[in-house]
Amino acid sequence: MKGEIPGVNPDRPVDISHRSHPRAAEVYAYLQWCIETKTAPKTYADMKVIYGIPYRTLSRIIKRAGFQDPLKQLRTEARSTTLKEKMIGSLLPSRDVAWFLGALTGTRGSVDTTRGRGQVSFVSKDANDPVSVAFKETGEALFGDESGSKRSHVRRLPSGAIAIGFYFGKTELDALGDFRKAETAQTVEQRYGWVFSEQYLRSFASGIFDSGGSVRVIDIKKDIRFSTLSQEYALLLEKVLRNLGINDINVFRRDSTSSLKYIVAIQKMAGLRIFAEKVTSIDPEKQHKLDEIRSFKERKKIISTPESAQEIFGEWVKIRGLLSEGKVPTTSDIARLRANDRTKFQQSVYTKFFGDQDGGERNAFSAARDRLEALAAMDPEERESHLVVVDRKVKAKPKKYSDSQLLAEWRRLQEGFDGRSPSRREMEDLYRQGETPYNVLAYQRRFGTRDDGSTSFSMAQAHLEALINQVGDAGEQVFP
Repeated sequence: MKGEIPGVNPDRPVDISHRSHPRAAEVYAYLQWCIETKTAPKTYADMKVIYGIPYRTLSRIIKRAGFQDPLKQLRTEARSTTLKEKMIGSLLPSRDVAWFLGALTGTRGSVDTTRGRGQVSFVSKDANDPVSVAFKETGEALFGDESGSKRSHVRRLPSGAIAIGFYFGKTELDALGDFRKAETAQTVEQRYGWVFSEQYLRSFASGIFDSGGSVRVIDIKKDIRFSTLSQEYALLLEKVLRNLGINDINVFRRDSTSSLKYIVAIQKMAGLRIFAEKVTSIDPEKQHKLDEIRSFKERKKIISTPESAQEIFGEWVKIRGLLSEGKVPTTSDIARLRANDRTKFQQSVYTKFFGDQDGGERNAFSAARDRLEALAAMDPEERESHLVVVDRKVKAKPKKYSDSQLLAEWRRLQEGFDGRSPSRREMEDLYRQGETPYNVLAYQRRFGTRDDGSTSFSMAQAHLEALINQVGDAGEQVFP
């Protein structure tokens, strides 16, 4: 109401005995003033008290003056202004608002509009889970009033999930902003840029994490990740994490039938620890995992060097005893036990000593595991002889070798076979017994590689024989 109401004299006696009310002119003057000044008029109830005119007479005066549409528009505009101001006032900077906005922007938050109305919702499997309850209570505290006009509602979705939300009109939704995922980033940047300030960033990030983040703690493997369909929102997530002080962030696209295409992940322990220290979760399970990350103590990587194959085999037997009965150790088992200081050798030690049992073709942990299990089934005397051969082979094996060294060793082997080249099977047996430091694969790669990149032992044999025949006793000089 701007200024005084013209024509109003509250001391004048009210007379309603005439059909044409004596104060009709005053009402007309007042309403005309409202239209000219674009001021919302008083309600019918207020004008009845002020002018002493019944509802029906007021309605007739307004209708005859042709004021229905202008007054309706003024009331609509005034109501819209009030709703807009109320919504904006509800979303002033605070930690609760920052968390609510974070939860709304996350995977489980949504804003749906139909026929000029809309719903601000939070999707959950259980309406009573801690995050859903927090969304409901925070929303009611922000948008509700004494009349309960903004009580939350719960509806069942076709998927079977629960949506907890609030209904808003178009004016209120316009004041809230566009939170469709592709537009969310722009809305946050332009309307709610204060969430990036140090005072509110942690609450905003916590809301996002509660709504759409996941944390995995599996043995020594840990990561925190967010999924989204929108590339723009993925970039917003990256900005939030960088503002928290996390620099090592992986953003990649996942090609799958799922609608969640972009993944924003923290996988390095330094970044995981920063996140766990600055972000909290209302979800007890998520918070427990964050606590695990925060309390995790990185150990220095102490690489134990075995003295013998017997020592390695003894450690293998020890690992088998730590696992459930009958379980064969895996690389994950060894990594977990090492992380907890319960075993001293890493997986590569077993591979180096026992994984090259077929002349180099199966130099892998699976081969080492098979051989160790076979050794475990042997009687002690037979096993000891095998372990001695393993020791001799590993100690004789050079770390690096040249073509000249391979050629010289080949000539030595020929001498042991009366001048002929050893066969593949003979080479495998010699290498297994520790009689030669080079396996079949070493010769194939250096001397038996075809144009298409494949290798052949027979080609390596022919190449080596040609080199030896070409230079005679000085064969090692072919490679300066």
